[in-house]
Amino acid sequence: GDVTGLAVFILTRLLWNPDIAAEYRHPTVPHLYRDGHEEALSKFTLKKLLLLVCFLDHAKSSRIIDHDPCLFCKNAEFKSSREILLAFSRDFLSGEGDLSRHLGFLGLPVNHVQTPLDEFDFAVVNLATDLQCGIRLVRTMELLSKNWSLSKKLRVPAISRLQKMHNVNIALQVLKDHGIQLKNEYGSGIDAKDIVDRHREKTLALLWKIIFAFQVNVSLDLHQLKGEIEFLKNLHDTQVKMGALESSVILRMRKDSSNFYSSESCSENVKLLMDWVNAVCVFYGLQVENFTVSFSDGRVLCYLIHHYHPCYLPLEAICQRTTQTVECTKSGTLALNFSSESDDSLNLLNGTFGQAVTTSALYKELLDNEKKNFQLINAAISDLGGVPAMIHHVDMSNTIPDEKVVITYVSFLCSRLLELCKEIRAARLIQSAWRKHRLKKKLAQSIKETWNATIVIQKHWRMYLAQRELQKLKKAKREEAERGSSIVIQKYWRGYCARKNYLQLRYNTVLIQARIRM
Repeated sequence: GDVTGLAVFILTRLLWNPDIAAEYRHPTVPHLYRDGHEEALSKFTLKKLLLLVCFLDHAKSSRIIDHDPCLFCKNAEFKSSREILLAFSRDFLSGEGDLSRHLGFLGLPVNHVQTPLDEFDFAVVNLATDLQCGIRLVRTMELLSKNWSLSKKLRVPAISRLQKMHNVNIALQVLKDHGIQLKNEYGSGIDAKDIVDRHREKTLALLWKIIFAFQVNVSLDLHQLKGEIEFLKNLHDTQVKMGALESSVILRMRKDSSNFYSSESCSENVKLLMDWVNAVCVFYGLQVENFTVSFSDGRVLCYLIHHYHPCYLPLEAICQRTTQTVECTKSGTLALNFSSESDDSLNLLNGTFGQAVTTSALYKELLDNEKKNFQLINAAISDLGGVPAMIHHVDMSNTIPDEKVVITYVSFLCSRLLELCKEIRAARLIQSAWRKHRLKKKLAQSIKETWNATIVIQKHWRMYLAQRELQKLKKAKREEAERGSSIVIQKYWRGYCARKNYLQLRYNTVLIQARIRM
């Protein structure tokens, strides 16, 4: 355990030195040391002890640990580094005087003194009684604003009313310096007297002012949030382009959902938080309109966690059938027609009663689905850590959630997710670069294929035209050859017919002449 490890460290590093033991060890007898060993070991132990006191004092003064724990136990006899050195020198170094002065001459001053404020129990059990002294409020403002000088202005212990009002005014002044209007939702001012007098409504209003001032407006890294929103929009546009390319459909660009949330009472940071929510939910086809009803079924929070850490909350585990997606009433409506004189009224009763039972069962199923969504959210948040358990399905489902609670929870969730998404962002940048490269490659390949197809079509079309022209030329040549052949045939036929007629005429003439001469 820790105690055993600390004891071993003290024995081996503070009260013992193996180099000194090796230098003064007896050459033949084990565990026997020569003269001067105890003096050398005492000097070494004194040096280590003084260095340890100086180191712890400087570490406490430098606030190395963020939550700044006490250096001394509450029941310790000494509560300052100087008292320890004085007691040590008084018991073991008589005649040396004040060791703290000697260390100061060497450039190692010790100044830490543990005050009653350091031992104050800052745990809050009752908001009305535990905050009226103002000490816890100032400590809260000190942690949120990182101004560690506020505690020095406190009056501890705060016994009188004036001391309590002084402490509360310190916390209120920090809020005023950050430009926070100290008024509740009804316009009434919040002052130190209300907190000291245990005014519950104004105390809660002050706590909400602190939450919105520091968690939503200060704790969120606005530069990182704006970069994340821009990254998500570009990523969605790339996915839309790739989907349009793969499906060969006309590209329809996403409708810009920025500045959709336009509540006048909310700051620009809250609107930026809504832009981030919509930038994530657009991947799931969901439009978020407000911080109340839109979050009542748990789907939006599930989508936010799944987008950054799908291993903690799988998409198929999210219940999509909720009161936001299915129109349903709590119970069916029973209506009877008393003017009917027939038995049809009984049939109407049976049908309406069955519909009422069915509708009521469906509504119960939808509420159970919403409960499952919030159980998934709480389980995932417990694994992620860093987000307080502020929501429960009873306060969210089947009602209008408190807007301040939802905004605060979403701001915690956003801060935690963006804090954990550095490696995810690197992987996404690599994926985005690869997808852009693949998209450009697909576009180039598509253009090349289109160009090749165009060339092939042109080649075949030109071949077709050339073949048609060749056929026309062949047909004209064939017709010309046929025409010449016809002329030759006609010429020989006409010559044959003319010679035949000539020979017949000659034969008849000779025959007539022979007959006459006879």
